[in-house]
Amino acid sequence: MVTESKSVVVWSRRCLRRLAGKSLCCHLQRDSNQPLPRKELRTRMAARLYCVVVALLLLAEVYSFGEETSDPGIVARITRKGLKYARHHGLANLKKELSKIRLHDFLGKFRISWIGWVHYEFHSLKIQHFTLGNSDLSLNPQKGLGISLSNSYISVHGIWKVKKAFIPVAGTFNLSLDSISTSFSLNFSKDNSGRPTVSMTHCNNSVGNINIDLSKTLRPNDQTPESKTTESLSVSQAGHREGQRTEPAEGRVTITKGIQTHFHEIVEKKLIKILDQKICGVVRTAVTSRLQPYLRTLPVSTMIDYVASIDYRLVGVPKVSFRGLDTPFKGEFFSRKRHTPAPTEVPAIEMPQKKSRMVYFAVSDYVFNTASWVYQQARQMHFNIETTQIPLNAPIHLNTNSFQTLVPQLGKLYPNMKMELDVAPESTPFLIFNPGNASLMAVMVVQAYALRPKTSDHIPLFQLRAKTTLYPTFNVISGRIVGFVNTGSPLKLELKQSNVDSFDVRPMETILNYYAQHTIYPSLNEKLEEGLPLPLPKAAYLRHVVVRIHENFLYIGANLG
Repeated sequence: MVTESKSVVVWSRRCLRRLAGKSLCCHLQRDSNQPLPRKELRTRMAARLYCVVVALLLLAEVYSFGEETSDPGIVARITRKGLKYARHHGLANLKKELSKIRLHDFLGKFRISWIGWVHYEFHSLKIQHFTLGNSDLSLNPQKGLGISLSNSYISVHGIWKVKKAFIPVAGTFNLSLDSISTSFSLNFSKDNSGRPTVSMTHCNNSVGNINIDLSKTLRPNDQTPESKTTESLSVSQAGHREGQRTEPAEGRVTITKGIQTHFHEIVEKKLIKILDQKICGVVRTAVTSRLQPYLRTLPVSTMIDYVASIDYRLVGVPKVSFRGLDTPFKGEFFSRKRHTPAPTEVPAIEMPQKKSRMVYFAVSDYVFNTASWVYQQARQMHFNIETTQIPLNAPIHLNTNSFQTLVPQLGKLYPNMKMELDVAPESTPFLIFNPGNASLMAVMVVQAYALRPKTSDHIPLFQLRAKTTLYPTFNVISGRIVGFVNTGSPLKLELKQSNVDSFDVRPMETILNYYAQHTIYPSLNEKLEEGLPLPLPKAAYLRHVVVRIHENFLYIGANLG
């Protein structure tokens, strides 16, 4: 695909040069006093349009080349199953916040025929019950995540009061709103630091049914309706009570009927609007104060050790597809002393269509190979094998007397001297992922030295080239990718250079294989056991982990717990 894109760019540039040479795109000016013939004018206009199209194609291809350098080393996919799990926990927290909604008092006036304007007030509003109904999740490519709630229920208790001239009427009410539907969308992006961001793009509410239980009572002496409910009702029924001043029952009844008539309209226009603002406000606050800070716990870079760190910046915005939410991470190791890009290419990752787990990670071999390059540059792959590291039961020890059975000249030239082996990679070893297995071909240079007694002098003896292929295995423990290298293919030796004459290296292969198993491999596995942390937000735990090896990447599936 890259080759094809390059050919398009080359063709476009040649086309532009050719057109410029024919004076079609450039130097099209003539004397403004001389009108162009219609045929020539059409030709030149077509040429201009053609040049614009070609230039746009060229810019598009150049832009695509810029994008090529930003391919991710790691792709994390949250499947629909994982998003539903996150939605479940998010809605549990959302319900707690919604149950704390405080409704403000509101007042106004309305007109009743032949009575005139009546002033009303609703206060002490309190949500008694809030039940979230069914929830659904929709994946909308290019738009984001859609979340809808249906059949929610709210009950509100409060006090109402109206006044017309000298006639005060008050009471309590219970309002229930059912079949409430709420829908909102979440859109994902990234900021300049490479962290993901989330925002709510829209929020809508609708109410299916409104039920009102309105109790009415007279409020003499401006007492609360709760304290006078029974007495007021008795006044309403008897119309008179000794020692108590009452207003005409006709006025109360007329105003009360007016309240009942206009209450629905008042609720629909004001109370529902307030609830709509409150619910969407709570959702927006939950997104900005809870979800967004949680996403910011995703690491931008993580220190591995004193040598290296890993770059976890996003190289693109998280994308919603019908399969889930994909987040692309750079996934590049870099030296803590000097951040130099590794000379390795990022292979394309084609995520398998798996959906049995909540989350999947595709970790490219690019990640491991940048680590190999960084540690090789820092000389962390150099091994010194000394006498003290050799077990007592080893078949041969690191001294010239012991090695003279393999290299006869050693005992004569450097009798009874200790030896040391310096092992280093000839080039950076690269990991290769093939379906079902991983392999790493290592070419090492083994330099043998004799140590002069009572000095620190190292006398170069001979140099060997050792080749082997290792087959590492991988697992995920506590959110970290750990590896293990068992014995690979046997070391194959060849004599690269010698200061003690030529000798047959085949008998030495057994000895160096023994050293590799007891010295080099344990040291390598100790490093691999430290593990590579996956880019996970705070307090995210993986369980039921499965690890598979695909072409060019390690594929990890897990559930969240």
